Amino acid sequence: MPFQFTSNHRLFTIPLIWFAGLLLIGAGLLKLIAPPNQLNFVRYPTEVFSTIWVCEIALGLWLISGFNRVQALLFGILAFTALAVVSGRMAMLGIRDCGCPGILPTNPWIMCGLDVMSAVGLSVALHYSTDRPMFRQGLRRFLASSTTIAVILVAIAFAVVGSYGSLEAAVRNWQGHSLEVPRSVEAVPVAEDDLSRATISVQNIGNTSIRIIGSDVCCGARIDNLFPITLQPGEHTNLQVVVDCHRQTSLVATLWVECENKLKKQRVVVSCRNPS
Repeated sequence: MPFQFTSNHRLFTIPLIWFAGLLLIGAGLLKLIAPPNQLNFVRYPTEVFSTIWVCEIALGLWLISGFNRVQALLFGILAFTALAVVSGRMAMLGIRDCGCPGILPTNPWIMCGLDVMSAVGLSVALHYSTDRPMFRQGLRRFLASSTTIAVILVAIAFAVVGSYGSLEAAVRNWQGHSLEVPRSVEAVPVAEDDLSRATISVQNIGNTSIRIIGSDVCCGARIDNLFPITLQPGEHTNLQVVVDCHRQTSLVATLWVECENKLKKQRVVVSCRNPS
């Protein structure tokens, strides 16, 4: 059903909805065209994020189209609330660039403010653009569709966990990784010098031997272990990372892993401990 605003509310409700819709479309397109560098800090496949970005674009088009407006506005409010929480969390962690609009450098506090403004704007549009019967009908559809989506996702999650033991193990299996590494580690200062050190515990969870043939780190950091390192199935070892936290508060350590004549890379985020 298309939008049917009263003339008194049309002047400010339509711009609010178009602003939110265009924001979603623009951010999604920019990330699809040029994925943000922040993907280096995660280990999930890029396809997962591409799906999310396509959903952003689809939601933006849905908002602008006016089709099933109550459901569109409710999903928009939910989406912008979630985006505001994510960008706000990144801002509180001290991340300077959230990568929300692709490779364009953006302060997460700015994106959090835009997300909150969009959520509030869509809430105002929802209040002034629908009557009570229309709202109730749209809310019932929203709850029904949301419940259906949630049930499907939960069923998929249970199936994946039942097959692989955990979602992390499933992702590693899909990516073909046999080396289990932590998502992130914390570098702590030592008394001997101004450098901080972190320990990355790794384990071969596959059925064949693997070799860690090298590593890539930036910003003056290094891994003190001698490469290559061969790990038999079930064997584990610790990698020592040395970080100059005065130069960089967080970085990515990339491990180059050779298994069954295939070379893969796995990433670990190294963060400096905040001084107390």
